[in-house]
Amino acid sequence: MPLPSDLLRLNQAISRLGYCSRRKADELILAGQVMVNDKKVLEFNTKVNVRTDKISINKNTLESKPCAYILMNKPKDVITTCHDEKNRKSIVDLLPNDLKNLKPVGRLDRNSVGLIILTDDGYLANLITHPSRHIPKTYWVKINGHIKANELKALANGIELSDGLTSPAQVGLIEYTKLYSIIEITLTEGKNRQIRRMFEALGYDVKSLNRIRIGNLTIKNLKPGQFRYLTKSEINELVGH
Repeated sequence: MPLPSDLLRLNQAISRLGYCSRRKADELILAGQVMVNDKKVLEFNTKVNVRTDKISINKNTLESKPCAYILMNKPKDVITTCHDEKNRKSIVDLLPNDLKNLKPVGRLDRNSVGLIILTDDGYLANLITHPSRHIPKTYWVKINGHIKANELKALANGIELSDGLTSPAQVGLIEYTKLYSIIEITLTEGKNRQIRRMFEALGYDVKSLNRIRIGNLTIKNLKPGQFRYLTKSEINELVGH
């Protein structure tokens, strides 16, 4: 059974297979130069399966290769970009050579740790990061000081930031002393440095930030720097969320 992420519009499939841009693919399709399973197709919205359908352009068959999907527990002091002009350690440096083409889906800042998905499937990456999907992400946040009940309520209801009010969140107090508090917070949006800015708005410094869950994917059994492959059912769940 194909993964939902295998089913694409024809112009998307041509772009994903690396032949040309989606706009150029539209031109080739309208010019009658594209065939699917040896039949000419003139409609770029035609759905195709990139793994099982034969797509040809000017009689040259486009080759498909399996995409890879991994879940990593990002360590501290590693950046989530593929290349860095300052030569800092990148998340890609933690991958074996045969996976160094993968790209992180979304970001965790350098000082944050925890779960991040990496893949070479641009279609799935776009689905996961699109703001309309509201895929929940859960974090454990350690801050200085003893957070108050009314401040936890404010975090849950929304904090006014420079780029607008944050969406409602699920918030719970895990542990506290006079010196620090550990809070679990689940967000369904991803403003830049959102969690750090939310706590800064309340006068707290974030001492550590750990993403422990993305959707139903958990950090269980993954040590910092380790990764595992996602299962087909996990990929399907992300696509259909």
